[in-house]
Amino acid sequence: MPHVWLHDRDEHDYIVRREDLLPHCVVSVRDVSEDVEGYREVVRRLAYGFNDYAALEVAERHNRDCEREIARHIPTTAELDAAPWLEGWAMADEGHPWMHGWFFGHPEIEDGTHGHTSSVLQVDEAQPPRWVRTESRLYRLGVFYPPAEREIRYWTQKHSGRPVGRGDVPGGSDDIETMLAFLRSTGRIREAKVDRMEQAYREERERLS
Repeated sequence: MPHVWLHDRDEHDYIVRREDLLPHCVVSVRDVSEDVEGYREVVRRLAYGFNDYAALEVAERHNRDCEREIARHIPTTAELDAAPWLEGWAMADEGHPWMHGWFFGHPEIEDGTHGHTSSVLQVDEAQPPRWVRTESRLYRLGVFYPPAEREIRYWTQKHSGRPVGRGDVPGGSDDIETMLAFLRSTGRIREAKVDRMEQAYREERERLS
């Protein structure tokens, strides 16, 4: 059975998930004087494990409240200053709600390591965006590379066998021809794949010029 508390801070109900899968239900009673029996009924249903639609609606209402609150929140200068960087960032392929990039200043990830964030909740509406908020934390967004160029930089950096150094760029330089030559020289990537990356890069440069 989940634990249930009442609060009168605002009009929102809250569901706190725990590792043991038993939720903590915090139910608003701000205007309890207007509908005492109604609040008692909601608490009773919550306490018995979300076994009907009315209790499920309380949980859904909480989720919608959280999403609206997140969407309204623009990071402060202090929050941005404290946030880690995501360099060479890119949204994941369709169906995956996270962002890829090279991490810097992350408390749990070595600088220059490539990886992906937790699910993205909000992206700055500026162009180019300056920050992204995920389920786990806020990130500042660094340089963005067009997709074909980024793919070449990614594979070059990966096969270099080291993370990106602070102040360096993924791939080691801005010389894409040198990167392509390096990828061919390693023998670790099929020649046809390098040819495809080169062709995509040249078409991308033509579109963007």
